[in-house]
Amino acid sequence: MHRNCRTHHYNFCYVCGLFCVKSQRRPVTNQLKNTYKLYFECPLGDQDKSWAPHVICTSCSSGLRDWLNKRKVSMPFAIPMVWREQKNHLDDCYFCLIDITGFSAKNKHALVYPDLDSARRPIPDNSLSIPIPKPQQIKIGSDMVEDVHGDSTHANYVPEDELLEPQTFTQGELNDLVRDLDLSKDKAELLASRLKQKNLLDKDVLVSHYRKRNFDLARYYTTDGPLCYCNDIEGLYANLLQEHSSSDWRLFIDSSKRSSKAVLLHN
Repeated sequence: MHRNCRTHHYNFCYVCGLFCVKSQRRPVTNQLKNTYKLYFECPLGDQDKSWAPHVICTSCSSGLRDWLNKRKVSMPFAIPMVWREQKNHLDDCYFCLIDITGFSAKNKHALVYPDLDSARRPIPDNSLSIPIPKPQQIKIGSDMVEDVHGDSTHANYVPEDELLEPQTFTQGELNDLVRDLDLSKDKAELLASRLKQKNLLDKDVLVSHYRKRNFDLARYYTTDGPLCYCNDIEGLYANLLQEHSSSDWRLFIDSSKRSSKAVLLHN
């Protein structure tokens, strides 16, 4: 995503393209990539591109898993979102043309989504004569589904050993999990330590990463006695890949004879 986009790409699901609030976002894991490929018969890519979403919503995540476990017949669309690099931010940028200000999980259904060259909206399964795929039998984690059998030349064929082997967390995936679980530094390090003991982390993942997880942001703050304040607002927002607009914020001051508190609120 370019920094001058109106909305950050992490607010949208890679599969359906819909706006998802923080609690509805899930990381794109290797397991989800495998299931996505089995269902849509194409790889889930673009995860190394800055112009594509890097999360999947809970609805699509559970939908793919339920299909794989035969608890659901199909996804609501035959062809998912198709993402391409934007030509411009005026009329070909999905993230600039959608304003999510004021929308939440309760009213997000009222959002209107454009169909662009760079972001093709999903095609419903009842509008095409594409046959609904059937889940192949594999075992993933603690969920029991069927073993993969069949012709190795088939488009959906995935080697059994590849699907049965543990899927390890990358540093980015682990960071997303820690954020979703809202873990403290100590609990995040404990989780990483337990996963490492079970060989569920990539070799380059650092268990001690969370001891200094605020290190990159600390330089934007200055401590002066009991007072702590941000000394570089533009730099802080740039580090967070967010656009800073002073009109989006207001200062709320609560004072009394004994104390005075100031809180920065988002409009």
